[in-house]
Amino acid sequence: MARAGIGVAVVSWYPPSEADPAQSASAERSDSLVPLLLRAGVATGVKVAFHIEPYKRRTAQSVRKDLAYIY
Repeated sequence: MARAGIGVAVVSWYPPSEADPAQSASAERSDSLVPLLLRAGVATGVKVAFHIEPYKRRTAQSVRKDLAYIY
């Protein structure tokens, strides 16, 4: 991505604790990739942005907690 001149990678993310049964396994697997994505971003100079998918009971405070969890 960096060689192609891409400066930002946007990643769809869903809090595993908020996933419905159909999304739960997928959310847990993708959640384990976050540290790898962040390290790769630092190593290559590509910024990583997260699109936090909508979920029930989502508030400004819950999104703040989600961001703290991600980082």
